[in-house]
Amino acid sequence: MLTNSFSFLPVKVALGQWCLVTDVQVAKYLQGHSNTQRKERLATPLEKAKEIELLPATCVSGGMSIVDAVKMFDGAPLLVVWDSKEPNLDGMLTAFDLL
Repeated sequence: MLTNSFSFLPVKVALGQWCLVTDVQVAKYLQGHSNTQRKERLATPLEKAKEIELLPATCVSGGMSIVDAVKMFDGAPLLVVWDSKEPNLDGMLTAFDLL
């Protein structure tokens, strides 16, 4: 997240639903612990890190117009998926992308 300045990362949960994890959630999860605990937390899978809240993501079709995508934008990135039985992530649209 830090290397590429991402504030949100997409995560596909067990039920196949796309969610977002924020840099703020990760920072709160890691800070305030000893180095040993921090290393353990860094290695913890998200589904076991109960303190990290995954936000439901808004998914849009890859063929959607930018005008329509802007209408759906609520501050969190929109996840671009191609319509199929099991939506596969193709990309993310952020406020920067929609300017």
